[in-house]
Amino acid sequence: RVPTRLNAILLIPVIVGLIMGGFQVKNSIDTWQEARDAEKVAKIVAASSNYAEALLNERDVSAEPLLKGDRNNATVKKVRDTTDQMADAFHKEVVGMPAKQGLERRLSLVVKAEPQLDQIRKAAFTKSMDPVKTEEGYVTVEHLLMEFSNELGLGTGNITSYGRSVYAIA
Repeated sequence: RVPTRLNAILLIPVIVGLIMGGFQVKNSIDTWQEARDAEKVAKIVAASSNYAEALLNERDVSAEPLLKGDRNNATVKKVRDTTDQMADAFHKEVVGMPAKQGLERRLSLVVKAEPQLDQIRKAAFTKSMDPVKTEEGYVTVEHLLMEFSNELGLGTGNITSYGRSVYAIA
């Protein structure tokens, strides 16, 4: 009887220790997952920023040749190709993004607005589209892309997530 009680008394701290250790492991896994998500969001923000910058460069660099009516200008083609590459990089980066409502909403808005780019490119700086409307068309998509930066650091309170975000952006 005494050995049974002794075993029970000795087992209680072991069981409590195992339970507390399990909580620590779960907490560590949660922290790791948050950090991984934060890093992915930071990479998405970087890709969206690059895409937005390419859109504005396309708008600005192609303005002069297009206003002169030179629709087949090599510079226009080159800057549009760069924009397309940045768009592809952005869309590759959002694959497997964290399932967060803000990210999903922002992505759906960009996907809805992107088809306008083809129409804008066809009519950019022509008589059929006022130059101001051309600029506004580019800015509409660019603005939606820049809103991804609002997702940085949201929903996390651990330093590891912030660190991985900063590292991914840098």
